[in-house]
Amino acid sequence: MTLTDITRTKFKSSEEINKEVDKVVGETFFFSNIKEEYMFWSNFFKNFEWPRWTYWFFWDDLWYSQVSCRIQPRNKWATDCIPRTYSDKVQLIPSFLYAAIVDYVEGEKCFEFIDWNYTEENKELARKIKEIYNWAKFGRSKKEKELNDSYPKRPKGIDWLEWINSNKFNYKKEYKKVNELERFINKKDDEYLTWIAKNHRILWT
Repeated sequence: MTLTDITRTKFKSSEEINKEVDKVVGETFFFSNIKEEYMFWSNFFKNFEWPRWTYWFFWDDLWYSQVSCRIQPRNKWATDCIPRTYSDKVQLIPSFLYAAIVDYVEGEKCFEFIDWNYTEENKELARKIKEIYNWAKFGRSKKEKELNDSYPKRPKGIDWLEWINSNKFNYKKEYKKVNELERFINKKDDEYLTWIAKNHRILWT
């Protein structure tokens, strides 16, 4: 109800009129103050220039580092390749470096954003990256499966230690395939992991 409405309304007593007038005047004063407050702070934040340190503190340190990167980790490939359970460095180091190559090819899409045909040296680098990627993505797991399947099977009805210590067990014969595959995997790992360490400065897009 406005003041105009009050003049057109019939009230039973002057007290009712005074109550309605006080109500309308009070509401008008309240919303007028609210509007003034809003306009003041709106203009203040619009024209105020925040110091550079506040931008760094709130955006870079708080929001980006503590909130955004926790919700959506930027190096998720690195945390995915490290198991939650305990693992020796002999397992963690190859897993991490190979995962870095896989992410460089699949995540950063290095062959889409970099011109590797620019020089002969770049062509050779691209060839080596593809070679290591194929080993890390497909070849190594295949050879590890072959290695696990190549271990000798214990004959039925005999204890494992008893069989190994018996005259019937021939180590060179039983572990020939195992040793060959282990040497093959170790040789590939030594070559590829050394190459990654020596050429890590080029692994960016």
